[in-house]
Amino acid sequence: WFYDSDDNALNLSSNAITPGLTFLMSNRRVGIGTFNPQQRLHLVGDMRIEDPTPGIFFNKNNGGGQVAKVYATSDDNLWIENVAPGSMLFKTGGGGATRMTIDQNGNVGIGTDAPAYTLDLESNISRSINVQNNYTGSATKYGALFTNNSAGTGLNVGVQANVTAHAADPSDAYGLRGHVFGNGSNANLIGVQGFINNAGGGTGNQYAVYANAPLVDPSASTYSFAVFATGNSHFANDVRIGHLDDVPGYALSVDGKIIAEELKVQLSGSWPDYVFDPGYALKSPAEIEQFIGNHGRLPGVPSAAEVESNGLEVGQMHRILLEKVEELTLLVIEQDKRIRELEAQRHE
Repeated sequence: WFYDSDDNALNLSSNAITPGLTFLMSNRRVGIGTFNPQQRLHLVGDMRIEDPTPGIFFNKNNGGGQVAKVYATSDDNLWIENVAPGSMLFKTGGGGATRMTIDQNGNVGIGTDAPAYTLDLESNISRSINVQNNYTGSATKYGALFTNNSAGTGLNVGVQANVTAHAADPSDAYGLRGHVFGNGSNANLIGVQGFINNAGGGTGNQYAVYANAPLVDPSASTYSFAVFATGNSHFANDVRIGHLDDVPGYALSVDGKIIAEELKVQLSGSWPDYVFDPGYALKSPAEIEQFIGNHGRLPGVPSAAEVESNGLEVGQMHRILLEKVEELTLLVIEQDKRIRELEAQRHE
């Protein structure tokens, strides 16, 4: 031991040059490995604590009790516990900025010291979250997996993206955007997939993808669902536009009007060339007149009541109309023959 009267310090050391254990009397500081401790306990070097459950405990000096503790348990777990009803704040950068907060309810905030959710993140950089999966195994790989097993009665949402476009910036705004890079793979490439597993047998509507875009500005083009692709679009099941009702037997059903530059109907049945077969039973004008008098329509043509009830099949109707045109052509040819025969007889 030796006493330094200039610093009012008591030092325990092998010599006056190598610091050991120092007691500063004037400010009640203890230094280990330093002659000039800056705090109540100033350690230069490593510290080791040995105990079956070693720990460091933090207490208020005004009798307020224990505030926090850091300790290890016999099962080799390290615990950092905030005993008082406050939050744990993590700061970096020297300026005292809070980087992460864990409040007394277990909510974690990144970029905010008042997290309102289980994970609450705020940032002012272009990419708030960046997830990179470098897994090379054969199991299913997820960049991010969200599971919602809530048993509550309210609305259940797996992922919701809220995006506010900048009024002065014409750049596109995406609520959800998927990029898939093939990288030479022969696998199917899917930008966005929606999957429904209704194992419980629920009877409500089920949407793999649901889009709702209310029209605010009548002059703008607003699409609830739009597909802009250089390739083909494929729908495995029936498509319903403007309604949700099941229309059995139809791959596409539209409640509204359709406009197209061209429409091609590929019929699987026979085309009316059979009218020109020699054995075709062509009705005479008298038979047609009688049918019209009895039924108010041409033979083989659906009635107004049938069209109103069942609709009109474009391909089938074109076949019927062509059949009537061909029948009419044969009747005109037959009438022409009779007229020429009568004219010939008149000139004899």
